[in-house]
Amino acid sequence: MSSGNSITWNSEAPAMATSQKPRERSIGKLDNAVLRRKHLAMNFAKAIGFIEGPQSIHAFSFHGTILEILMYDVKLYVYIGWMLFWLILRHAGVITPEAIPDVASRYIGYSQAVLSFLLVFFLNSTYTEFKDMGRAAVGGPTPASTAAVMVKVFFKDDPHLQERVIRLINASHYLSWMDLCKYYSWIELEERGLLTKEEIAVIRVSEGAKKFRVPMVWAVEELAAYARKQDEILEDWLDLPREKRVGRRPAVLDKFLMTRIIDYINDGRTSFNGQFIQRGVLVPELYTHMVFWLMTVVLLVLGVYAGIGTEADVDEVSNQSWWIGGYMVVVVSFLGVFDVAIALREPFGLDAGLDIDPLVFVESTIVGHKALLKLPTMLGSEQTCRPTYDLWQRSKTAEGHADFIPPARGAAYTSSYSFPVNQEMREMLSSRLPKDEDGPLLGAAAEERASSA
Repeated sequence: MSSGNSITWNSEAPAMATSQKPRERSIGKLDNAVLRRKHLAMNFAKAIGFIEGPQSIHAFSFHGTILEILMYDVKLYVYIGWMLFWLILRHAGVITPEAIPDVASRYIGYSQAVLSFLLVFFLNSTYTEFKDMGRAAVGGPTPASTAAVMVKVFFKDDPHLQERVIRLINASHYLSWMDLCKYYSWIELEERGLLTKEEIAVIRVSEGAKKFRVPMVWAVEELAAYARKQDEILEDWLDLPREKRVGRRPAVLDKFLMTRIIDYINDGRTSFNGQFIQRGVLVPELYTHMVFWLMTVVLLVLGVYAGIGTEADVDEVSNQSWWIGGYMVVVVSFLGVFDVAIALREPFGLDAGLDIDPLVFVESTIVGHKALLKLPTMLGSEQTCRPTYDLWQRSKTAEGHADFIPPARGAAYTSSYSFPVNQEMREMLSSRLPKDEDGPLLGAAAEERASSA
């Protein structure tokens, strides 16, 4: 990705009445009963897999291995029970084999099966929840963006500090995507103006599995240095005799405000970590859910029309064993659905397996923050900081709860956990971002590069 076509940095509600009339209480009890029935109905619908409730935070309702998905899916047992129901009726002599297709067609036929599948496909909330989560991830507010707004508002006297802090936040955001797949395009970060060569050299040799934490630390250090400098200016002004003091008392940013800004930056770091989980929802899993519905409906139709009513001898159970093998074939086919789903993903692009496009997400964030920095700053005479200060004063916690003593730690240990690498994202980033000519730096070579820089 060349710098010519990429975006570079450069440059209370009223109180409720406490009294309640008997009539209102009875209505409340009725409403609670209705809600309980609705809750039970919703739980049953979720149990049979017909819907995913709006309280679900995952776009894919099944989790775990393929075996766990099959073992815990109620639909599969419902269909097996449906098949056993017809077998029991036949062997008990309640119904003749020739009459089974006619009777079964009254309950489910080819047209009903197709209609059932279409309704499930289009009315199932899986796809809509999947898209909604992607929109929320891209368009929703993030703590890092809130920190950028607060930096813009409360550091009007230092534009360079504003730009540097927001630039480091965006660099950390970009690195959070690269950390996921362990593919780092330092050329991309340098061409976009998010990091300098000196900063890149330090980040490359830093220890730790996630590099995006380093720019976050730098951003917090910048704010801490600014606060310390403002305190020193105020102390020097107060040390002067009253007759030698020039101008008004130097303004110092409220410590609570400073703490909140730093908290938002740290929350932004946490949200970058949280995106790792959100990116685990893949389009192939969505296809798997849909194809599983198709296979179960087809299996039901084939079992009713072909598997039960074809044998002439009721006692010849061995001739009915084929439908048991049919279930085994379906299970084996289900194991290969993921490969089919990945193949279906290709028409949507190489990165369609992700819930959101990381490069588009990063670019839109950078554009928004650049526009934020270019906004005109209102003069102090037009908008004072007093209302904002009063707002934050009311948000302070109770006195005496500010001290925090960390708990005693046990013996030191070395964790053997290694962060997983998202191969799909690595393939996507490596095909769209420029590759470094010198390759990764390791060991003494990295230290030498850092010292020379």
